[in-house]
Amino acid sequence: MLFHPSYKVRTAAIIVLSTQPSFIRSSDILLCLTDNSPNVRMRGIYALNLCPNFWEELSQIVSILINDEHTDIRYNACQLAAKIGNKQFIKPLIDGLEKDVRHKRIGIVGKRHLALEKITGYEIRRKLEWQEGKDPYSNRSIDALLKIATKWKSFFN
Repeated sequence: MLFHPSYKVRTAAIIVLSTQPSFIRSSDILLCLTDNSPNVRMRGIYALNLCPNFWEELSQIVSILINDEHTDIRYNACQLAAKIGNKQFIKPLIDGLEKDVRHKRIGIVGKRHLALEKITGYEIRRKLEWQEGKDPYSNRSIDALLKIATKWKSFFN
């Protein structure tokens, strides 16, 4: 079913397989993570999240998904990267940070930041703390996030 021409069938197949992680093979997850359909890739991330025994083997593809064109995939790949904790995620997490800030993808920026802190052990605090009633998308907030992105780059470039 993972090779079916319909992305809906492939999506359903990996969802069903995810209910029984002991029956999933790493090749099944790899197939989903590299599928043309963002729906199938997203469910592949979900399946991998349930299979820590494949994390090391499939970390390279997670590194690519961290900067996927689809924001939901980026978000979940960053979240999974934090959970896996592999140092190879540092570069792709930093590489997409500024772009996500400039596109005001605040949720993804937060996941990248948390993943970087968890993986590196470094903590970069925002000088401008968010306050209730303040717009997280304001120029002031975006400038503060750009400064954080610059600090991450300076640590690892």
